This record gives sequence, C-alpha cells and structure tokens, in this order.
Amino acid sequence: MYAETPQAGWYRGDLHVHTDASDGKATLAQVIELARAEGLDFIAITDHNTIEALPQAGEDPGFLILPGIEVTIDDGDFNVFGLRGWHGWMEPICTGQIRVPLRGTRWTPAELMRRTAAEGLLNSINHPLLPPWEWRDGETDLRYVHCLEVWNDPYWPDNDWANPEAVSLWTDWLNEGYRITAVGGSDYHYPPRPEEGDPGERLGLPATYVYAEERSVAGLLEGLRRRRVYVSIGPTVTFEAAVGGRSYGIGEDLGAEAVAVPEELPG
Repeated sequence: MYAETPQAGWYRGDLHVHTDASDGKATLAQVIELARAEGLDFIAITDHNTIEALPQAGEDPGFLILPGIEVTIDDGDFNVFGLRGWHGWMEPICTGQIRVPLRGTRWTPAELMRRTAAEGLLNSINHPLLPPWEWRDGETDLRYVHCLEVWNDPYWPDNDWANPEAVSLWTDWLNEGYRITAVGGSDYHYPPRPEEGDPGERLGLPATYVYAEERSVAGLLEGLRRRRVYVSIGPTVTFEAAVGGRSYGIGEDLGAEAVAVPEELPG
C-alpha cells in the first residue's frame, strides 16, 4: 500500500488530510493526484473517526500514504498515525459520526491516547487553540502526546493568532520537559472557493518535512519520534550545530555535553 524508497533524506508531506470518506470533497485517488501535483512525497490520511478511505489505495498506489485517523471528540481532535487496519480502541470512535461525544462514558481522551501509544502508534493534537475545535481535555497526559500541530491551515482567518499561540504552547511544554514534535497540517478538505466566500485549504500548506532513513511508513514514524522535523509554508530549512567535533542536524540529540562557560560574560 505504501510506495517505499530505500533512501535517507528529507521528505515533504502533509500530516492532516481529509477525503470524502468523512467531510472532504475528493476521493483518495483524487487527493493522491493533487499531492503529486503539489510535489509532495507523502500524505497522512486522517479522516474524522473513520478509516474507510485507506483500503481504497489498494496494495500499491504508487505514492506514500501514512495511514491515520483524526479522533474527533467533544474535548478536541487528535490524529493517530501508523494504523495497521482495525484496532480495538476504534470501537467507540468509528460510529459513523463526525464528532463523537465521550463525556458520560467510560472513555476519556487520556485513556484513548494511552491505548494508542501502547500499540506503538503516534498521537498528535490538532489545532490546539483554534475555537471551536480547540483542545479542552484538562486531564491530558503529555507522556502520550508525541506531536503537536503548531501550524494549521493558514487560509483559516483565526489561525492568524491561533497558530502563534500553538507555537507558544509547544514552547511551554518543552520548557516543562516534554519533548514533543512540532508538526503542521493543511487540514485539507477542498480547495479555496472564493466565489462562495469559503477560504478552503491548499494541500501541502503548510508542509511538514521529516528526515527518514527511508521513505516508508516506518521511516516517517521513526523520524517523527526522533523529532527530525520542521514545518514550512515555502522555504526549505537547514540547521547544523557543532559540538565536541561532531555536527548535529535538526532534531538530533546532543545528549549530555559539558560546555565551558566563562565566569564573567562580556558586558
């Protein structure tokens, strides 16, 4: 199903994409063709509370698809990446509803995230501060949050302030010791429709770049886990730090390094 390439490098994709299996307007095949036209290397299919689009890809669509789902509940939305068919925790989620109410049931967002993480899947909170879809679960266990969508659909007007606020939230979590990967997503449903006053979305805007040892689902998941990621609406980015005679790139871990600090800093 997943058009793999055994080559290490930076791969450009979109981690938040919908099809007509939920509330998108395009079939999976049409979305794949659009992704090719946009020059993307991969897309994550994240329909609301359903995985019905994924089997449409067949065994080899000729394009890398990261299988996912957007768990859309009354306390907010989070993507789960790396699905392998049906999982038991989907039973209360995949009910045919775009948004599933969990309040008043035995299920909580924290319990769902704990179960998905235990199965080796990645959890990513979407548009965390964008009303009315902001993240509202006050019991979230950040140990089970692997990614945070810090940049969502720049066409949506309220994201002018909600995206920078999401970056600030991510920074706060980092300062608290949670090493969560910052990602982006177009939240693609359909292209802009200015004649209807509808901003729509553009597939691949923003793009999430992931460094993977190979272009495969496993490679992308590992790159996301290792935080070898950056988000851009256009430019490509390079960064390198030299410590102890070794160079480190985006997301690489320096480990514990002893650094000499002068007793007095120049004034």
